[in-house]
Amino acid sequence: MIYLKENIEYILKEKGMTKLALSQKMGISAQLLNSYTRDTVTVKRLEKVAQALGTNIADLLSDPPLSRRHTFTQKNEATRTTLVCPHCGQELKITAEE
Repeated sequence: MIYLKENIEYILKEKGMTKLALSQKMGISAQLLNSYTRDTVTVKRLEKVAQALGTNIADLLSDPPLSRRHTFTQKNEATRTTLVCPHCGQELKITAEE
């Protein structure tokens, strides 16, 4: 399952943005932005959303959704997460360090 809508909402919340602000930044109507999460989405549309949010397509399509994959550990310890490729279904391990 693709969690596009949930991931966009999570990123918006993290950045303190609204859907209206995102749509204005992209130069589209709020209704068109909403259709991106309901209708068949294209790579071009995903690129535009990701660019406006300052993120990447992988985060938009993250499964499990971003809100469920972030774990918090002690300071200076790496946070490990996984991401499933939306094309082949392979699990990718992502490691981020502070």
